[in-house]
Amino acid sequence: MIDVNASLGRWPFRRLRYATPPAMLRQMDQLAIERACVAPIEALLYLDVQEANREMARAIRRHRDRLLFFPSINPAWPDWQTDLDECIEKLGATGVRLFPSYHNYRINDRPCLELLAELERRDLPVQIATVVADPRMHHPAVMVPAVRLDPLADLLRLFPRLRFAILNATGIRETVNPKTLGRTDNLFFDVAFADGVACVDDLIDALGRGRILLGTNAPMMIGLGAVYKLRESRIEAGELRRLLRENALRFLSRRGKGDGGRP
Repeated sequence: MIDVNASLGRWPFRRLRYATPPAMLRQMDQLAIERACVAPIEALLYLDVQEANREMARAIRRHRDRLLFFPSINPAWPDWQTDLDECIEKLGATGVRLFPSYHNYRINDRPCLELLAELERRDLPVQIATVVADPRMHHPAVMVPAVRLDPLADLLRLFPRLRFAILNATGIRETVNPKTLGRTDNLFFDVAFADGVACVDDLIDALGRGRILLGTNAPMMIGLGAVYKLRESRIEAGELRRLLRENALRFLSRRGKGDGGRP
């Protein structure tokens, strides 16, 4: 399996397990996870996210076969284009993870649209983290709202070749118009914040089999929780794992290459 939603680094509000490359790899082995897309936790609160990106690139340099580098780019920051160039050309980015609420912009703001256009041109997938931690766990001095997904249909229309993964989304049935989804094949959602009995099956019923990805949100959440969600599905375990892996490869693979994000 491929986990599209993991992070590494320090979180200032509590100690995290599995937040270093060796610890993350041990958890992946325990959960039979082959590869994971990782972003730097420090990028959430660093003013200059590129410092966090460089730190992570150094930390995972010996594990690029399993830890796929998803740096954070902040389009509200001056000269983000230079950061993106460095991440792609020097640091080996597989894709980009955005944290709009932490960086104080909307996904349809002009700077974000310019970044999305550049990612589409370069054929790199983008992840949008709607939240990072359960709101009940937020520090009272740092109450960060969820990203509004209302503009999502417009983004799909503007960037039909850009592959989007929405991470940690809740209330998907109320947020996403199935008619819009029916006309696109470049939008994916992970299961990290899905909850309730048979929640994976509910997501598949709402969004279709081809849009669901395994996302653990580790180490902010316990990776085993996402795996247990899969076990509750009515779909046979082997078939579901194959489906999630195939979806992840479609999200990660560059047009015409099928490389699944391998460096």
